[in-house]
Amino acid sequence: MTSVLSAEISGNGPPLLAVHASGMSSRQWVRLARDAHAQFTVHAVDLLGVGKTPLSDPSAYSLDLEVSALVSTLATLPAPAVLVGHSYGAMVALEAALRSPRLVRAMVLYEPVIVHLARETGSAQARSEIAAIHTLMQVPITESYEPWLQGFIDWWNGPGAYASLPAPTRAQYLSTAHEAHRQAGAVSQCTVTLERLRTLEIPTLFLTGNLSPACARESAQKASDAMPDAQLLALEGMGHMGPLTHATQVHRALFHFVHSQA
Repeated sequence: MTSVLSAEISGNGPPLLAVHASGMSSRQWVRLARDAHAQFTVHAVDLLGVGKTPLSDPSAYSLDLEVSALVSTLATLPAPAVLVGHSYGAMVALEAALRSPRLVRAMVLYEPVIVHLARETGSAQARSEIAAIHTLMQVPITESYEPWLQGFIDWWNGPGAYASLPAPTRAQYLSTAHEAHRQAGAVSQCTVTLERLRTLEIPTLFLTGNLSPACARESAQKASDAMPDAQLLALEGMGHMGPLTHATQVHRALFHFVHSQA
């Protein structure tokens, strides 16, 4: 039987389902739930093996299993949902929408991890970044996840990003590094292609930060260009963690887009 994802539910209005980034949980969306309280019923889910959502056999984890759980969760809602995602969660959301578009009213996706779309036709910088993350994912985990985690955070946010984090924040990230590593490893199973995106007619806003890796920005642009009813908004002064570091700007763009589709 396919799992249904646990969710923190709050607010009033049509359903908005939010999917967190790797290494995080439904708590990523506490600010969104507060900002959207009067407009939407926010369902902030925990992905498999995270927070209150169990994963009985971590060795059997796959992207297909994750997407199936998200589709099953969407099917429990009283109406098609606004689907919001960040990073890995945005990629899972996009896969779910491709599988069951009738369950989704609109999408707002901040830098989904579909960087493979830029592997062959992206800029030299984007191709170099993709090669670097591929190399990082080949490094075996031995006694600690910390060397991998440092490389992962620095890849997304720039050299020295991990070292500059306050010690409690580093400890928090390290406590969920096994989940982040499991999810990052599943990215290679992504089935999103430009051909499939050309058939997806859901109104979609792709968001990127101008300080993010080139491959994240370029792949979002390629996806937006492919979809019949999509647009891309590049937000200034933020990087890949924009939904956390610049929540006000991200939420403003989200609400403006969704209400423009009414």
